[in-house]
Amino acid sequence: ESYTFTVGYHELSGSKIPLKKPLLVLKKNIIKSDMVVDQNDESLSSSKVELEVTGIIRHRILFKTRPKALISEPQPAVKRK
Repeated sequence: ESYTFTVGYHELSGSKIPLKKPLLVLKKNIIKSDMVVDQNDESLSSSKVELEVTGIIRHRILFKTRPKALISEPQPAVKRK
């Protein structure tokens, strides 16, 4: 399979390769709970962190060549009088 990736005036071509170990895409959620009073009568806010799995990456696209310029030829200069 061949893939092309275009950014501005540059184009890359590559191929799809499976990863040896899949990667996880995680989202960090911070849950704040009520105030907690400790032994010294100081109020502290506690928070709990949860990680949510939003995706799994199993393949990557490998680009082996340098970007190809998409500009075909320069624009001719216009003479002003």
